[in-house]
Amino acid sequence: MMLALGILASAVACGAVGAEAAAWGSRFVSVGALGHIGSAANLGVWPAGLIGLRELLGRVARGRAQTAAAKDRIAGSDAD
Repeated sequence: MMLALGILASAVACGAVGAEAAAWGSRFVSVGALGHIGSAANLGVWPAGLIGLRELLGRVARGRAQTAAAKDRIAGSDAD
């Protein structure tokens, strides 16, 4: 998971949000002056956003692979 916050947030809020994101096993990304990064922001092709999305999808894929491997180990130990 990735949590992004715009420049309107104070440094204190960013620190608190970063700590909260870390507690969730995520990371905080400041998007600076972009503010809201939804579809209404009209960012068009946003290279940094695409990189972040690629990283997120990679983490999801690795997590799924680890879950599948753990399930296989459990199923293998049940067969013994």
